[in-house]
Amino acid sequence: MQAPTKTSLVDSFVGKYKVTREIGRGGFGVVYEVIQQSIGHRAAAKLLSPALASDPKHQKYIERFIDEARAVNLINHPGVLKIFDLGELPDKTMYILMEYLEGESLQARIDKYQLDGKRLSARKIFQLASQLAGALAQAHDRGVIHRDLKPENVFLIPDPDVEGKERCKLLDFGLARFLDSPERRTTAGMTLGTPTYMSPEQCMGLDTIDGRTDVYSLGVLLYQLLAGVAPFVGDMGHVMRSHCTALPAPLAPRAPHISNKVADFVMSLLHKDAAQRMQMRQVEQTIAGLLDSGELSREEPQGGVAASAAAVAPTTMLPAQKPGQKLVGGEANRQRTLLIGGAAFAAVLALVIGVLSGRATKSCPPAPKAPDCPMVKCPEPVACPTCPTEAATTKAADPKKPTKKGKKAGT
Repeated sequence: MQAPTKTSLVDSFVGKYKVTREIGRGGFGVVYEVIQQSIGHRAAAKLLSPALASDPKHQKYIERFIDEARAVNLINHPGVLKIFDLGELPDKTMYILMEYLEGESLQARIDKYQLDGKRLSARKIFQLASQLAGALAQAHDRGVIHRDLKPENVFLIPDPDVEGKERCKLLDFGLARFLDSPERRTTAGMTLGTPTYMSPEQCMGLDTIDGRTDVYSLGVLLYQLLAGVAPFVGDMGHVMRSHCTALPAPLAPRAPHISNKVADFVMSLLHKDAAQRMQMRQVEQTIAGLLDSGELSREEPQGGVAASAAAVAPTTMLPAQKPGQKLVGGEANRQRTLLIGGAAFAAVLALVIGVLSGRATKSCPPAPKAPDCPMVKCPEPVACPTCPTEAATTKAADPKKPTKKGKKAGT
């Protein structure tokens, strides 16, 4: 086995497979196209960064790398990317070998359609959703929760044997959670996932999540595909707070090409209370009924509002900070970066509660108390802004001197 260089792995070997080209790169590693030369078998190799693999502080990444390989083989479903080997290179770089897919991600399809001013037809969307629900239902039956369902983790490949001639492949079980098995990872106090698609219980870092967290994420994905925009967009703190406290705009007006029955079904997946959501197997059966009913349009509707790049945040891991814990150097900076979303969430929620409770007066009210936060140690209450003087208030209210409206944030 030839040890790869740090600058390029092309022409080196991963196990018995020769690296031909790089096909993807992320924060924790790189994916390469590789080939077994003696039989011409093409595959993909996902390599974990040597720095992460050799640093004890990053043991969780190694565990999740292994979890991904174990999860997909435990599920064993045609709608889940196959992984057939796990190993380590001489420089301690860990790798997994997986099937090579020819096609495109659902995110790439969405981006392409938005450039053309189109959206996928309702029937196409539910064909894909039916396949995803089937794969996730089997995962749940085997005690595996995905926890990071999003368009980037759904890959579309040609398949003449399925309706619509395309098959979904569910990728990246790196955040998978194992239930009722020795492989279960304890994640109390951790917020894991991608904010745009996270369930309320994920946003709060609860340790009681089950398969219905994936049901919520599928609901967000369906809403986005049908309406052209996700239910909640904005910075990470705003999106996470909205998942917990705000109702999405009704889907029907945003997607007039679908029936009220379809719109109501999608909205039912977005219940804040997980107990009110269906299980994934029920979701699969309901989608099958909608496809059989013939009420899903095959026409691709025009328009659709594209979410801003900042609205779809990357996969996030927010660790809880222990009381009194002090962080130094680079680790402190990393922790502050990871925790900023949680802090923003609690602070903004506290301010909203204060406004809704009618405590706004001419005299400065006491700082609102942040609610108990199961995700991280809650920050101190936000300091009250300087109250305007009576003269300033009178001047601002003078109808003869209209105030200049400022631009909304993000416009």
